[in-house]
Amino acid sequence: MSNHTITIQFYFPLEPLNQSIHFQARVALYKDFCLVYDFRTLDNPPGIDNFLSLESGFPRMILHPVEKEGRVVWVHKDSEKATLMSEIIGQAIEDALHRQFVEND
Repeated sequence: MSNHTITIQFYFPLEPLNQSIHFQARVALYKDFCLVYDFRTLDNPPGIDNFLSLESGFPRMILHPVEKEGRVVWVHKDSEKATLMSEIIGQAIEDALHRQFVEND
């Protein structure tokens, strides 16, 4: 069972349209990984939501941070590889946790 669940927001660049997509997702924090789920788009330009067609379901992601060359890199647990999406989501997780820490301090 997850110890804690947070909500994150992040922007993902959509190169073909030269725009960014604003997402919100839930993150269940576990000891060794994070389960990212319930992706939703937020206040995007007209047409972006139709382009994404999220009604078909955006896959859950299991991510975890690893240290590579002296810095933290967020990778997919199944492949142990970083992607642009895992890096952006990982940064959003770190930012949300930092905000919670500062607010509760």
